[in-house]
Amino acid sequence: MKKLVSAVIALAMTAAPLTAFAEEPTPEFKTITESSDPKSGDALVTTEIAPSYIVTIPADTNVPFNSLSTDFGSLTLTEARLEAGRYVRVHLSSDFKLKNKADAEKVIPYDVISTTPDNTGSLKTFDVQLEFKGDTCPLAITITQDDWDKAYAGEYSDTITFDIQYTDPPEQQGGGT
Repeated sequence: MKKLVSAVIALAMTAAPLTAFAEEPTPEFKTITESSDPKSGDALVTTEIAPSYIVTIPADTNVPFNSLSTDFGSLTLTEARLEAGRYVRVHLSSDFKLKNKADAEKVIPYDVISTTPDNTGSLKTFDVQLEFKGDTCPLAITITQDDWDKAYAGEYSDTITFDIQYTDPPEQQGGGT
């Protein structure tokens, strides 16, 4: 019985595929000897860093009734390893209308604006450009008093999609954002 088991194991081992390992290539060396002229040599040292980024976007937000401006957090580039001349573009997609849960025909128009002093304005018409770690764009949701006055009672909501793209500046793309 032992001979039979040994024969089966030996047969199984010979039928098993063999794995071959290749030896790692050794780096090329430069040799400088007493007869070398000049008695020096150069070695090129290189590295490559892949672009990477992390963008934080605002969390879900509740707009209090009759609030003309509600803080909506900010867009922030928290990590950034970008190639020179490239940036992270953030575009907001929405119809910018809060829809009544019971009747979607009843809406409250709103806007999302940048509240940075040098870049105020509606994000319906421009994109946010982030380039350096820590770049931030504070946001607010605005609703006019006239739109509040026309609103029906009920629950309203809308979804904003933040489209994030690693890209060239607009002037290199052949136009604006």
